[in-house]
Amino acid sequence: MKKISFIGMLFSLIMFTACEKDNYDAPSSTLTGAIMYQGDTLHLKNSEVTLRLYEPGWATSSTTYTTVYVDQYGKFSASLFGGKTYKLIRSSVGAWDLPTASDTITFVANGNVTQNIEVSPYFLIKNTTMQVSNNVVTASFNIEQIQGNAVIEYAQLCLFPNAIIDIANNKVNTADADSNINGRLANVSTGSNTITKTITESELLSYSFIYGRIGIKVQGASALLYSLPIKINLN
Repeated sequence: MKKISFIGMLFSLIMFTACEKDNYDAPSSTLTGAIMYQGDTLHLKNSEVTLRLYEPGWATSSTTYTTVYVDQYGKFSASLFGGKTYKLIRSSVGAWDLPTASDTITFVANGNVTQNIEVSPYFLIKNTTMQVSNNVVTASFNIEQIQGNAVIEYAQLCLFPNAIIDIANNKVNTADADSNINGRLANVSTGSNTITKTITESELLSYSFIYGRIGIKVQGASALLYSLPIKINLN
């Protein structure tokens, strides 16, 4: 009986210790925000740009952060423990200047937190429109230069069956040498630009509607900047 009682007490102690270790409150706050320039949200490749959210009580290092992914609409969110202090740092991926120590944002999670990230992009894409006639897409857009020394390598028209669209999620035959097929504009200028592309890809023609998006690649930048996706009716 004594042996059984001892085993029972030991089991109860183990269970109590395990429960005590697991008895933490769940995250009670939410961080939301967007990547912005002067109040305008920038549009990106889905989950390509990330932020580092450093957890409370830990020094900033290569292993103590949570990765926060930014969606293609430039927005992000993460769960937080209420009342804790956090540090938010943007990564080196983006169509803007590299981050510096001064870019680190420190905040306290008192309830839900909205924390936008201001960056200085090399260019902006504005006033994007797309029309289609006889399977020929005409995409028009304006380029505004923000940083004077930046140079655009190319602009790419991306077409895809759904709205999650970027240079990777793209059914345009970019390997074709014909600019009327590959959807690429090499000589991009500030102001108005136009890309005309004939849809020959069966992966696109089999749908009654698709989505289009303009992306621009800047020399030295680690990511493209995009316009918003636009729905294009084919039939």
